[in-house]
Amino acid sequence: MVAHHVNSKGRELSIFNKTTDPESAQSTGKPAANGTISWNLSLAVKPGQLETFRTLMMEMVAHTKKESGTVAYEWFVSDDGKAVDIYERYDDSAAALVHLGGFGEQFAERFMGAVDPTGLSVYGNPSTALRDGLEAFGAQYLAPFGGFAR
Repeated sequence: MVAHHVNSKGRELSIFNKTTDPESAQSTGKPAANGTISWNLSLAVKPGQLETFRTLMMEMVAHTKKESGTVAYEWFVSDDGKAVDIYERYDDSAAALVHLGGFGEQFAERFMGAVDPTGLSVYGNPSTALRDGLEAFGAQYLAPFGGFAR
């Protein structure tokens, strides 16, 4: 099942409400750095919503901490409280889909009520199913090019 939300720019966002079949979460076949998938989601905080969003963030962090496939889940806020970036890293596409499923079921409506996505950079080689789940955010995909992670 997919939840649909319209952001302030009129863009419809489709967000997973359930995890998908693990078969559909398999890699696109391209090599990925350590097989991991990560992204940086940039958000504009709606006027008067920072404290509401802060409360939601605490709930989301507590929930996401229980997901075994989540490697990193870090939130950053600008000095003026008008922008938030979320850095997320997962073991693989299947783990990211588990996260998106929980997000869609429990948090998407309140999340979209407090912020507008302004950018999404996805790192690695996500599965087709994960790309489908992130499509509504206007994701920019960046494949591994070099470097290392410890």
